[in-house]
Amino acid sequence: MNINSIVYLPPIDSIDPKEFTCTRCHVAHPLESRGFEHPAVILEVGPNSGRETTARFLCITSFQDVDLENYVADRNSRPSYRSSLPILHPADIHLKALLDYSVLTLANGKVMKKQSYVKIDCLYKTKLSLLNPYYHTFDKKLDVESSKLLRLHFSIEPATTPDISTAYRPELSVLEAHQPRLVFPVARNSNMHTPRSLEGQRRSLISNSLQAVQHNRSTFPNYNTINGQSPRVPVPPPKRTPSILSRFLSHATESTYKVLAYVARFLWKNAGNIIAWAGYCERTLGWEGGGGDLG
Repeated sequence: MNINSIVYLPPIDSIDPKEFTCTRCHVAHPLESRGFEHPAVILEVGPNSGRETTARFLCITSFQDVDLENYVADRNSRPSYRSSLPILHPADIHLKALLDYSVLTLANGKVMKKQSYVKIDCLYKTKLSLLNPYYHTFDKKLDVESSKLLRLHFSIEPATTPDISTAYRPELSVLEAHQPRLVFPVARNSNMHTPRSLEGQRRSLISNSLQAVQHNRSTFPNYNTINGQSPRVPVPPPKRTPSILSRFLSHATESTYKVLAYVARFLWKNAGNIIAWAGYCERTLGWEGGGGDLG
């Protein structure tokens, strides 16, 4: 177990939660109870004043089994998604060029048990001895590029100069600026409205990503993303054939509506006479509920 290793956090009832505290927020706070018994990635290892080896780590989540397609589609509208980065499956690596934010990958082609996302809002610290192996092994770890991105983001190493693309979005961290991507401005404030042209670009980007995932499923028969299941691809609803009445009304003019209104008023005013005439026909002509023969 060392830097970049994927580990597993212990159950909350087996340790003191105060041993897991955030070192990034202005006010130190312990890890939430729902964060335990989840995977995490180690970013730094070093001794503390008591000579007990400590580790700083980031939490990993699946957002309750959210697949990559839904994550990409909803990321701009959900703050919890925006404060995380996906760990890509090797078969999805081509999506890296389509996204306007950084992505992470595991070394040596390893994969997580399910589609996972690294949360980058809090950086926690604990004793290294309290971290458990991920599914009985420490062989899963982030690759060098992914580890460097995260360490730069948290200033664990000196940051490099961001590229010129950050001029479009000044609030970008070094983490997001480092990744080559298709850049266009996106409103981060939920109270702001994205211009229609930019919204069109975003929808086009998502559409391209979903088409790429469809290609994955046909090209890699054994490709899985969540619990051994193939990724879900949205299926458009079947087209409904318009009824005769709706087609007639779609071509109706103002005069047509006036005639229909006149006929409706006539039938309403003379409903009693029409019913009486129908009864007379039934008695005189031998109709029986419209189903008999004429006498």
